[in-house]
Amino acid sequence: MNMEKTTDELTEARDIPPPPGGGSWIFDEDIWDWIDNNPKPEAADKQPQE
Repeated sequence: MNMEKTTDELTEARDIPPPPGGGSWIFDEDIWDWIDNNPKPEAADKQPQE
């Protein structure tokens, strides 16, 4: 059994999806999704907790 060929076949089966438009992104292979390098701050309209 050729393990290298099997690994290549698995890699080809899971193509990385295209990144979302604009901004700076990094692909996280653990969750198989794009992570924004510049996350948006929390909404300013939230009431502060007292």
